[in-house]
Amino acid sequence: VNGRKPQPGAPFADPCPAGTHTRQYNAAVLQTELTVNKHGWFDPQARIVGWEWSWPLRGMCALRCRFAHVERADIWAADWRPFDMVYLFQRPESMAHAAAKARQEMRPGSWLVSLDFAVPGVAPTRVLRRPGAQPVWLYRIENKPLRQASSGSTHPAGRR
Repeated sequence: VNGRKPQPGAPFADPCPAGTHTRQYNAAVLQTELTVNKHGWFDPQARIVGWEWSWPLRGMCALRCRFAHVERADIWAADWRPFDMVYLFQRPESMAHAAAKARQEMRPGSWLVSLDFAVPGVAPTRVLRRPGAQPVWLYRIENKPLRQASSGSTHPAGRR
C-alpha cells in the first residue's frame, strides 16, 4: 500500500522508518478485506476491535466473534482517536457521555454509531430502520458540534 515490501503474515508494509524502536505484543488483530457498501467496495486493511469490561463477557465475545480482536477494557478510559467508527451497545443514559467523548477524541469524518439508542437532543446524520429490527443511529463527527435535534426526533418509538 505504501510502496514498501509486504511484511510476513500481513498484507501491508511496515510504515515505520528504519531503526524505529518496536515492541512485541502477543495479541490477535484481524486485518481483512472488509466490504464497506452494497457496490462491493472494500477496505483491504480494516480492523475490528471490541472492548468489554466483564471478563466472562469478553471471553464469550472473543469466542463468538473470532473475526475481531476483543479486549477487556473500559470504553470510557479507552482512546477513541485511532478509530474511524465507534459502534456502541450502550444504555440511553450513557449516550450523551458517548457523544461528548466522540466529539472530543474522534477526528472529523469519523462516525459514532449506536444500536437502539439515540444521543438525546442531537440530530443523527442517518437512522437505519428495518421492520422488526432495532434502529441504528449514525452520527458523523465534524469540525463543529453535533447538530441539535428538533423536539422528539431522536428517540425510537416507545423509548423516552
